[in-house]
Amino acid sequence: MFDNAAKTLSKGEVSEVVKSGIGLHIVRKDDEKLVEAQPYDSVKQEIALTLEVRQRNERVKTFIDSLAEEASIQYADATYEDLFQTP
Repeated sequence: MFDNAAKTLSKGEVSEVVKSGIGLHIVRKDDEKLVEAQPYDSVKQEIALTLEVRQRNERVKTFIDSLAEEASIQYADATYEDLFQTP
């Protein structure tokens, strides 16, 4: 999302609105730097933690989705019904 928007911009340029899973964003490219790859041993704990958090979040999402499927949800105000629909 952000990477794709930033790659197409020139330095100082501002993107159109970019939609992500957490909202709408505008990207401005101030600078561009090449980052050298870090040795695996120096980042493996961070990688392991990131993967663990992703797996935990996916299990929680799966559990919540299963509860929502089994639940009988009634909205007092139909205006809010579309906000809470599961895909």
